[in-house]
Amino acid sequence: YNEDGTLSTANSIVSNPMYSPASPSLGDAAEAFRPKSDFGDAPANYDPDPWAPATHEIDNNLRLGAAVIKEWNLTSSAMADAEGIEEDGIGAAPMLNFDATITYSFSVSVYNNTGEDATLAGWLDYNYNGVFEAHEGVTVTVASNASAQMIPISWNSIWVQPTSDLRTFLRLRLTRAVNNMTTASMNGWFNDGEVEDYDVAIGSALPRDLQSFSVKEATDATVNVDWGIDIQQPVAGFEVLRSSDNINWN
Repeated sequence: YNEDGTLSTANSIVSNPMYSPASPSLGDAAEAFRPKSDFGDAPANYDPDPWAPATHEIDNNLRLGAAVIKEWNLTSSAMADAEGIEEDGIGAAPMLNFDATITYSFSVSVYNNTGEDATLAGWLDYNYNGVFEAHEGVTVTVASNASAQMIPISWNSIWVQPTSDLRTFLRLRLTRAVNNMTTASMNGWFNDGEVEDYDVAIGSALPRDLQSFSVKEATDATVNVDWGIDIQQPVAGFEVLRSSDNINWN
């Protein structure tokens, strides 16, 4: 493999006398070679088979977000943060409310300039059992486009049980549609695309006491925000956040 991930010219290497490639080693380039790839970085229990973690050979025309970094090995981490700035498909995962039937959704930055459809898949461990399961997965088809696209992905009407856990985890994978990735493909290898893992903070569903909410322009620099609620318990205060990109909030 060349540094950019493309195949170089093939050359035959002959051993004389012939031997079974176990021991001794013939040395560099004489054995099976694994190119640099992209791996997940969720806690190790989410890739239970060490020989088949979620991994993708890198294709510069197919990625999540703006960056992908070549790696030799899987690097698991307690907070799914071992890969740093490369994990930029969504910025940060939205909070997951529990003890409620909810729809969990967000948009993913996807670059698919392959000239063919790709598949975006996501797994959300919303039963907190430490593995990604097929019923926790969803898939979306992504058409080819010369520019990055914001692709919505959603888990509709899922029951999220009560828990004392503070977080769970999310995995996103992207590969060409011809590779037939399904919701059962939370682990294993694909020959293109990218995988990203995120920690998901767990919160509680708010009571449905919001009666009204409106925002109206006041001046060129200010807005009036008004809301009304049905008070069910004492309220100490409110916090209002604003964002221009649905990722960074002030």
